[in-house]
Order: sequence, then structure tokens, then C-alpha cells
Amino acid sequence: MKKTKDLTIIWVLLLIIIALLLFFSYHAYLHYSALKHHRDYFREPEHPIQPWMTVPTIAHEYNIPEDALYNELGIKNNALNSMKTLQQICTENHLDCMAEVDKLNQLTHNA
Repeated sequence: MKKTKDLTIIWVLLLIIIALLLFFSYHAYLHYSALKHHRDYFREPEHPIQPWMTVPTIAHEYNIPEDALYNELGIKNNALNSMKTLQQICTENHLDCMAEVDKLNQLTHNA
């Protein structure tokens, strides 16, 4: 009886490990796909700013100081905002995202 119980516990643990492995593998694949898409996007010539970009990404790709981008958006430069996409920033601050993206695209053409 004890062997059956031990064997059952081993099988349950094995199934939990497999489920966790599949879960984390799937999420790793999603992140890989997104990063591959972003990398390929930046290889294109004349790539405009998109709502999925973060302010640090825009600053790096277009050589514009982050403070100038935050001033243009009318928000503070802090650690939380640096991790958010433009879409998230616009939603939280009740801004029209496409209008803000257009403003930032104009800023990149003027820089």
C-alpha cells in the first residue's frame, strides 16, 4: 500500500513539473516571438514609432533624450513609466495614443 501511495505522489509531482515546463516554455516562446518581431521591425528602413514601443526604446533607436520624450507626452520620467509601452502610458493618462505617436514621429523627423 505504501509503495502505491509513493508511486502516486511521484506521478503527481512529475505531471506538475511537466505542466510547469510547458507553461514556461510557452511564455518564453511568446517573448521570443515578440522580440524577434521588434528586432525585424527595427531593421526596416524608415520605421515609424509604434504604440508598442517604450520611451527608452524610442530614445535609443531615434537618438532623442528620454526627458524630451517624457516632456512631449506630458508625464514624469520615472522607473515605472520607463517599463510601459506608449499604449499603456496613454491609457493610464487618458491620452489619444495615435495623436501622441504622431507627435513623437514628428519629433523624430525634426531631430
